[in-house]
Amino acid sequence: MVRHNNPHSPFKLFNPHSPLNTRKHTGGRWHALVCIVMVLLSLGATLLEVQPIHAQVKPTLVPLEPYWSDDREDNFTTATAAGRDSAIDAGYGFVRVEGYVFTEPQPGTVPLESYWSNDREDNFTTATAAGRNSAIDAGYGFVRVEGYIYPSTYKPKLLEVLSIYCFETEDSDPFGEDEAYLLIDGEKVWSGDMDDGDTVYPRGTIGFRPFATDITLTLKEEDDWPDRDDTLGTYLISVSEADGAERFVRFDGDDALYLINYRVLP
Repeated sequence: MVRHNNPHSPFKLFNPHSPLNTRKHTGGRWHALVCIVMVLLSLGATLLEVQPIHAQVKPTLVPLEPYWSDDREDNFTTATAAGRDSAIDAGYGFVRVEGYVFTEPQPGTVPLESYWSNDREDNFTTATAAGRNSAIDAGYGFVRVEGYIYPSTYKPKLLEVLSIYCFETEDSDPFGEDEAYLLIDGEKVWSGDMDDGDTVYPRGTIGFRPFATDITLTLKEEDDWPDRDDTLGTYLISVSEADGAERFVRFDGDDALYLINYRVLP
């Protein structure tokens, strides 16, 4: 499947004839790239172009905290400032951080809801329909949504980086190699020296990377101190891509030209 151009989409079909793509890529290397692109298209690959993702906001995670009251012999679990304040005002003491929850709904998540019973002076937190129904049947009243979590049945998506192609290095030295490295959500997962025409297959190094919300793929080139490392591109991979299809995304920052082949497994 080829993704067609859509002016409202963060993804674009790679177009080798675009004036934006003709900077210094002339001669044999650029011709080879066009040939490879045509072969990939004939094989049904999806070619994507890196787009700015400054407007994309990563989901916010907040701590999920249990509190305990000796007087009531009652636990209370919250992830909101309102819940924390009410627990402290009622004499509950902080126990620990149990984990982290999302502040806004994410694909595949369910709300974590808190309930309260005046008769029992008891708090109850649930994220299932069965728990919700039992709380209501027992006379508990809904208080608030504490956050959003994944149910126990949720299966994360798996990112697999298949290959990294270097068509043109960022280093202007004709004999110089790029000291390239790849980050997934800010974590360095691969690094290596790359020259024009080099291809690496980092599957054994990176393996399958599980993820539940959209993640970023960033390609950088290391520079010697005091220069900062160059960012060759950052791309947002969506959970909606979890169809097993191979995709190719182009990174061309600082006059480099790389193509990364990846897929997302459901």
